[in-house]
Amino acid sequence: MRAFVAWCIILVHLALEVYCTGNSLPKRKLDGWTFFQPNVEIVMIRRNYNPPGGPNESMCVTAAFEPELLEEHRLIKVFFYLNMSSTHILPNHTKPMWPIANISMTFSKQENKTGYNTVNSYIIKSWHGYSLSPPKWRFLLNNGSCAVVKVLSASYGNRANVSGKYGTANFGVICTKA
Repeated sequence: MRAFVAWCIILVHLALEVYCTGNSLPKRKLDGWTFFQPNVEIVMIRRNYNPPGGPNESMCVTAAFEPELLEEHRLIKVFFYLNMSSTHILPNHTKPMWPIANISMTFSKQENKTGYNTVNSYIIKSWHGYSLSPPKWRFLLNNGSCAVVKVLSASYGNRANVSGKYGTANFGVICTKA
């Protein structure tokens, strides 16, 4: 039941975003591959789950900078986030450094589906204590500026979390930053 309520909240959020901004849904079907290709900053604005350690360990999850296109449906994107519990501190000893990683993302199609809406990823290199798992997502809805993703599986450091472990499916809303 919780999964259904969370899913409804996410869909209502996207519908309101489309209605309130006057943006219409694109005429062609957008997929996850198309969403991540442009040189835009992508921010996770909502999620119905917290990684082990709590929400303060992964605030403002962002994918930024122009992606490096490796081959068809595979790219490298830079991910970073704010960890308020980080022991990696800026040289002036006042604020934590943002953990950062180069992540290789491969987009694929589900059987009997159109669009490259499943992404499997791995971390190429990370700095400053990056401990979030690389994205293993399925894009469920994409309006060009925001997308709803289902987290297929995740691990944080050496702790595993498979989607649904807490009795509900894990979803997030990611949006391009203007």
